[in-house]
Amino acid sequence: MKVTVDRERCTGHGRCYTLVPELFEPDDDGYGLAINATIRPGFEDRARIGVMNCPEDAIVISDNDEEETAAQMLDERTETTNRPDPSGSGS
Repeated sequence: MKVTVDRERCTGHGRCYTLVPELFEPDDDGYGLAINATIRPGFEDRARIGVMNCPEDAIVISDNDEEETAAQMLDERTETTNRPDPSGSGS
């Protein structure tokens, strides 16, 4: 699994390296960089925090040919929360 920061989209908000300093760091101008493109096992959820908090959608997680963006994560979250309650209780 890999994480990349799109240098064209990043505007230097700094949320990634503020929230997940073990995976992201600022460059000399304050733009986010992935410290290591390969995400160490056990740090996948931490990488997702960086993705979800980037206001410019500049961070992408990829695994082989699959990419995971903030929009895709939000879609998955919405599908999960909008599913009917299987117990039928409505709560």
